[in-house]
Amino acid sequence: MTDAILVLNAGSSSIKFSVFTPRGAELELVAGGQVEGIGTAPRFVARDAAGDQLAEKRWPAGERIDHDDADGPNAPSHVRASLISPEVLVPLREGRLALGRYQGIFFCEFDGPRDRKVYVTALG
Repeated sequence: MTDAILVLNAGSSSIKFSVFTPRGAELELVAGGQVEGIGTAPRFVARDAAGDQLAEKRWPAGERIDHDDADGPNAPSHVRASLISPEVLVPLREGRLALGRYQGIFFCEFDGPRDRKVYVTALG
């Protein structure tokens, strides 16, 4: 299996992606593309590094490939949330979080604003 890096950019009506492979100290673009028109007239297209089209799919205008929550469309929020784990496991050392010098814990709200609960569980 070849190592690859997938980069996603999820907007309100499109999701763009790029796939890179490491080549020494550099990253080489393998393919990229996007799903645009989410919620209106969706279209998927993928291209190789030379710009040649690899795949395309269109959905009829008005056909939805996303879904709505009680407060509106949130498919891009699900994509963003899937890239960041909904949980974190951090060891404790002498009663304190054992984080590295440049590490931190951040709460990212991709589907809000809304009320959330944070649960802390000690394992041991």
